[in-house]
Amino acid sequence: MELVYTILRGGRFLLQTALEPLDWASKVLNYKCKYPPMTLRQSVGELNYFEGSGGEHLAYLKLLCNLSNSDRVLDFGCGCGLRAINTTGSGSLLDCREYVGFDINPKAINWCRKHIKKGKFVLGTSGGPLPFEDGSFDIILGKSVFTHITHLSIKPYLSELHRILSPTGRCLLTFFLLNRRPLNGQFTFKYKHEFGAYQRVTRPSRAVAYDEDWLVHQLGKLGFTYDIRYGNWTGNGYGLCYQDMVILRKK
Repeated sequence: MELVYTILRGGRFLLQTALEPLDWASKVLNYKCKYPPMTLRQSVGELNYFEGSGGEHLAYLKLLCNLSNSDRVLDFGCGCGLRAINTTGSGSLLDCREYVGFDINPKAINWCRKHIKKGKFVLGTSGGPLPFEDGSFDIILGKSVFTHITHLSIKPYLSELHRILSPTGRCLLTFFLLNRRPLNGQFTFKYKHEFGAYQRVTRPSRAVAYDEDWLVHQLGKLGFTYDIRYGNWTGNGYGLCYQDMVILRKK
């Protein structure tokens, strides 16, 4: 089965590469030349949602984290600049005191450095210490990052985020949280591990869910307080966002 998925992923990449000239023409006609190539956009999510999801989380940062222009912002897992591109103008992330995008994808970071004139973009290594000083950021956004990080790496990353968050800082992370809610949506997470579950056992990082009680226990041990805003990914009712949002502050 994994061989089938590998072949399909390879075929999709080849198709997208072949369609790049048409994608470029479409961007010109629709005044969207600022957008990265199709292959990079696909690497951060569904193409249909690329344009809107960046501005969506800017609104959440203002509503839930009191984002202001005086804040130093880390876009943790910035990809190819989704939030930076789609939040331009007054009150945007790039309009803050400092904006830093961080990712482990060198192609995405190189594209951002070349095409996004404001802000700073930093390339990191998977699982390694974050290359920032203690207390460097007032706001940290981690959208769709911990939904792809397995339990072997999650605690070191959370510890690093605590270290680089300022004493009065706010951190907004998104998760798939497992609790008593029935799962009636796209994700079933039937492959269990000690602290949660995977959507696909042969490719765990495709989608990772965590037991809510376990996660909040880890957050408390690291020195965070937390507030949870549930999403609608379970297929039960409505949520402010698709994924579950966890807002963190230092104790």
